[in-house]
Amino acid sequence: MLFARHGKGEVLPGNNQEPNWSVKHHTVERKSYGDWKPVPTPEESFNNQSRSGSSDKLPHIAELDGRDLANVVDTGLPMLVLSQVEAAGYTMAETINLIFRGYVPSTPILSADENDRMIRLIRVASHAQDVFGSPEKAWRWLRKPKKAFDGKTCIDMLSTEQGGREVDNMLTRIDHGMAA
Repeated sequence: MLFARHGKGEVLPGNNQEPNWSVKHHTVERKSYGDWKPVPTPEESFNNQSRSGSSDKLPHIAELDGRDLANVVDTGLPMLVLSQVEAAGYTMAETINLIFRGYVPSTPILSADENDRMIRLIRVASHAQDVFGSPEKAWRWLRKPKKAFDGKTCIDMLSTEQGGREVDNMLTRIDHGMAA
């Protein structure tokens, strides 16, 4: 049976061994012994949290430089900033898998690791669009399996920082006319 962490998998008060879990496909959350309640699916939770609130005060990630991006990682951005990942061209499934590792946290604020992964996705999508000149060509290239990545797509490679660097390096080689 598949399980997804809820929140940070914290230990419940008065119980040093029982973490807080939710069942991924049955949308049931265990808060404490005998206290079960329905929770939204990851997709419903993502839609509700990422679209609530105002985006007026959010930084536009694709326009920030390296130092500003480093500062953004530690600020704890709201879930609403994920609309920028969607606007960059990623599907909801790709966003949930690459940023949250398959689960959506209960908190509306992204952790430093989640901010870092979100920035990686936006940075690579922006770089690909700059290199190929159009979103359609960029996404066709990003989703096509590559021999250099042992048959994985660039999207698959983005699950780790090193994989993201390899995709960026390949885009740079293409942009400079080198064989990728």
